Amino acid sequence: MAAILRDGFEMGDVLTFDTYGGVAADNTTVRSGVYSAKITYNTGYGEYVLPGGPFSSLYVRACVRSTTNDIQIRLRDNLDHHCFSIEFDTTTKTVQIRDSSDTLQASSTKLWAIDTWYICEISANMAGTPSISVKVDGDVWVEWAGSLTYTSMYRLRLTGGGNVYFDDVGVNDPSGTENNGWLGDGHIIMAGPMGAGDQTGLTPSTGANWQCVDEIPNNADVDYVFGSMDTSYDLYGLANLSTSIPDTDVIKNVWVEATARQEAGGADGISLGVKAGTTEAWCSKIALLTTYTRQRGTYYPANPDDAAAWEESDIDALQAGVKLVA
Repeated sequence: MAAILRDGFEMGDVLTFDTYGGVAADNTTVRSGVYSAKITYNTGYGEYVLPGGPFSSLYVRACVRSTTNDIQIRLRDNLDHHCFSIEFDTTTKTVQIRDSSDTLQASSTKLWAIDTWYICEISANMAGTPSISVKVDGDVWVEWAGSLTYTSMYRLRLTGGGNVYFDDVGVNDPSGTENNGWLGDGHIIMAGPMGAGDQTGLTPSTGANWQCVDEIPNNADVDYVFGSMDTSYDLYGLANLSTSIPDTDVIKNVWVEATARQEAGGADGISLGVKAGTTEAWCSKIALLTTYTRQRGTYYPANPDDAAAWEESDIDALQAGVKLVA
């Protein structure tokens, strides 16, 4: 599976979380792109159910910042038990590893500062004796190995007191040949629809197809595209990103996100995909609810047209699409 999750909150909302409360998209304090996620009050949180879970080994990245309160990154099982948590403690300014009962097990000797972005990375291996290693800005700050009551990692919860920010979140598992280790520094940015693509098979509620899906954040039923015929689809031209990507950066993953719901009498699923060069690549069917939810397609670590590494020119020419699947 390798790449399990990437989230930069660039859709301007927090619908990427499976459950949440006391958290909102924020465009004033960001690390990358235009938005971050802000915990707005004490015990606010956003939680992901990790696709393909539970996992016995994971690599996690969450870029974090706090103006006043503790920051917590928790791995949880499918019964809502805490496996362990990483805490940026505001009293001691240490980074801490806490066990399933929230007991402190290890603290960093290095200290963190308020109002500063940090890249927090976690390596957690639950096979045998559980072991946890935490990097901050690329350096190992704290490690621990010992017994945990719960070891089946299924959910990732981002939480803390008010005025805590998260950005550029990612999760890998060790499988595969790509995206199978520490994530390192990384920035998540978005290219939204800027024109019609090579296919306009869906029906717009008003105006042009692409103009019905370009709002950030989404405007629900104000305007949208729809259809009822299986395999009908749209492709959209995207905003150029080459000026936003430094020449020294490497494009590690490309994927498509959409906000969608099932309409009465319509297809009950969608597929999200890209057109790169002459090649269209689509994810497997995503089942929809009758209420709007955020959906992600396949993560592409390489250009599906030539299987080579992504180049800036590939991104500028890329099209993204949504297809109905019965």
